[in-house]
Amino acid sequence: MYDLPPILIEVTEHKEEQKECPHCHSIQESQFPSTVSRPVQYGPNIKTLIPYLTHYQCLSLKRTKEFFQDCFGHSISEGTLVNHTHAFSAQLRPFLEEVKEQILQSSVVHFDETGMRVENKTQWLHTASTPEVTFQHIHEKRGKEAMDVGEILPSFSGIAMHDGWKPYDVYTDCRHVLCNAHLLRDLQGIIDSTGETWAQQMKEFLTQALTIKKQYKGTIPEIEKKNLFAAYQAILKGKQVPSAEQKKKRKQTPSQNLWNRFAKYVDRILAFLESPDIPFDNNQAERDIRMTKVKQKVSGTFRSKEGAESFCHIRSFMSTMKKQNQSVLQAISQVLKTGTVPWNTTLS
Repeated sequence: MYDLPPILIEVTEHKEEQKECPHCHSIQESQFPSTVSRPVQYGPNIKTLIPYLTHYQCLSLKRTKEFFQDCFGHSISEGTLVNHTHAFSAQLRPFLEEVKEQILQSSVVHFDETGMRVENKTQWLHTASTPEVTFQHIHEKRGKEAMDVGEILPSFSGIAMHDGWKPYDVYTDCRHVLCNAHLLRDLQGIIDSTGETWAQQMKEFLTQALTIKKQYKGTIPEIEKKNLFAAYQAILKGKQVPSAEQKKKRKQTPSQNLWNRFAKYVDRILAFLESPDIPFDNNQAERDIRMTKVKQKVSGTFRSKEGAESFCHIRSFMSTMKKQNQSVLQAISQVLKTGTVPWNTTLS
């Protein structure tokens, strides 16, 4: 039978001894462990559990308090939980600078943003990620001002995968690629509302093109690419486009707006056909921000901007550790005990 022994919190008293040499009369004294810095404090094992429970398992402060009381018979205050969270976040800053450098060196980066409630106001969590690392930051704005604060897009020269949010186009040093998963959802919306043939054909085309890429293991022959581009253009030409006079008389429909996007951004939409390294969708970024929504459902709102910033720092760390096949709990413990992070700094 597998079982757990009773878990109790241990209290350890550390004493510093001083000894005088009988010959030279110099004073020698012992040193406290590096993790001991105050007369009364929590040890690294308890400090490890706090961010793990609140930011990885996404427990609220109230439920984290209950966990300590129920499991350890120990009462811990919400203020203590918050203080240790902020302290751990501060330790991660040098690591996060390394993460940003890794992202800037990457050939393809996924970008996304999502709303967060901070002090009962909507702010925006911005994410930049690859299969190896994640960086997130919070800002009151969603557009260029916030992206500049992230310090990635202004200096990035690779391929930027995103959902087509207009402010991304301000950054001209990188190549922009659109998320086809978003476009498939938009096409399905047109199919459900109007049943237009071109939307159904385009949906089938994108799905089939992805299947072909998988069949060729990412490297599609040039003749096959030409056939796919020709099929794409044929679908666009099959839709009746309103004349300039008709456009003046009536409002642009959602279907026409979507068609215009497919016509204007051919190179961004079909970029995934060019190379095995260019993805079909932006699911990487969406996965990396998913836990934000879980945390919001549990906690409702962050009480302070500092709390939201700590959340972004710690989630960036935890997401990166998972991508590096590291135990999140052990990684937190290593940071707290040694000030080092267990990760591979070489990009694949």
